Amino acid sequence: MKALENNPIDQYLRATLDTET
Repeated sequence: MKALENNPIDQYLRATLDTET
């Protein structure tokens, strides 16, 4: 189940985490 990976929200969160780290 990798639906989250296809969700724009997940991508947004990933980008935020990348920026925070």
